[in-house]
Amino acid sequence: MAKNEYIEDANNPNIKISKDVLTAIALKVINSIEGVELTNPSSSFSELIGRKNNPRGIKVDIKDNDLYIDIFISLKYGSKVNEIAYDVQRKVKESIEVMTDLNLKEINVHVENIIATDDGQDHFDANN
Repeated sequence: MAKNEYIEDANNPNIKISKDVLTAIALKVINSIEGVELTNPSSSFSELIGRKNNPRGIKVDIKDNDLYIDIFISLKYGSKVNEIAYDVQRKVKESIEVMTDLNLKEINVHVENIIATDDGQDHFDANN
C-alpha cells in the first residue's frame, strides 16, 4: 500500500478516508457541471511531478494530514473559463468538506482544453 493512501479524520483517528473516496466525490461533482469534462494532466505537468498520467484527471495528495487536490478539465467552447473553473473549485470543496468533515488545504483547477462545438465550426473571429 502506498504511503499516505488514506487521510485520518481529525475528530476520530480510527476513521481513515481513502484517496479513492475523495476522487469519487470530486468526479461526481464535476460530472454534474454542464460543459465540463475531465482530462488527463498534460504530459509536461506529469513529468514535472514525476508521475504518469492520472486517467481520471483528478490528483489527490495527502501531506501531513493536509489534503491537496488538482483537477484537470476541458470546457465547452464559449464557456466563461474563470467562472466555471471557480464553480468546479467551490463545488468540489463544499462536497468533500460536507461529506467527510475534512478541510482542503488547496484545490487547483487546471483548464487544459476547449471542447469543439457540435457542428465542428470554429466560431472565433478575430476581426469582430
